[in-house]
Amino acid sequence: MSNVTYIGGSAFSGSTNLVIDDLNLPSFPANGFNSEAYQFTEVKIKKVSNLGLTDKITAYCFRNCTTLEEITIPSSVTSCVNSAFLGCSGLTKVNISDLSAYLGITFTNALASPFYDSTALTRGLYLNGELVENLVIPNNISTINAYAFANNNTLKSISAPSITSIGIGAFNMCINLIKFEFPNLVTIPYNSSNIFGNIPVIEEISLQGLQTIADSAYIINTAATVMLLDIGPNITSIGTLLFGTSVTIQTFVCRATTPPTFTKFYIKPEKIYVPYSSDHSVLNSYKAATN
Repeated sequence: MSNVTYIGGSAFSGSTNLVIDDLNLPSFPANGFNSEAYQFTEVKIKKVSNLGLTDKITAYCFRNCTTLEEITIPSSVTSCVNSAFLGCSGLTKVNISDLSAYLGITFTNALASPFYDSTALTRGLYLNGELVENLVIPNNISTINAYAFANNNTLKSISAPSITSIGIGAFNMCINLIKFEFPNLVTIPYNSSNIFGNIPVIEEISLQGLQTIADSAYIINTAATVMLLDIGPNITSIGTLLFGTSVTIQTFVCRATTPPTFTKFYIKPEKIYVPYSSDHSVLNSYKAATN
């Protein structure tokens, strides 16, 4: 398929006896898929090594490609459209060559994210051939889009010094990701649904630049234990339901000398630490704070 420049909607859809060991489209242009859909639904593809310069992976493109184990997403891709990887239960490896480009991809729903429906034993992102376990976000990136790393089970930690916005479900189901550092994240908006959801134990969430947390943020809305939640000195308000009610916080550190406004804080941490003052005025002001 080295000379193919266009594949229409449903072109191979339902071709359940078609076997493709390696889908290689080196001549594919930006609009090779156009805006159509279902191109390879249910085809027995094992590997996608080259999608040329395509700018999108279309809706249901690889739907129910249960034999798909590996895909290379080119840096030209800017969007993965609804349910592009629905039913890709065997996907274990996503290859990229440019982390900044990958972080610029818009995943229009959860199942447009490569690993979301995978049940493979390992599910990892490879940058220039190397498995990404301890993720460091480049300084030129300010946003992590919704579902960007969902269900990746090889990530262990993330450091994101320049991130100011995180989309819903960005790290949902990243079960081995235990440490988050976002020093410049300023606000957590309403319905930030499961940014860190479905991770049973998180060692640390550090949000040193945080100023406000909206009501019903729900950054974790699944059963989880957070060993340390560390919020910086600029926090002014914490809305109700930052977490779902099945979350346990072992230690909560709040570094603001003036207690933030609490709409309602349903989670009762086992330990709370606030800034030290010799006259205990800070501690007393926290004890007097409502909610």
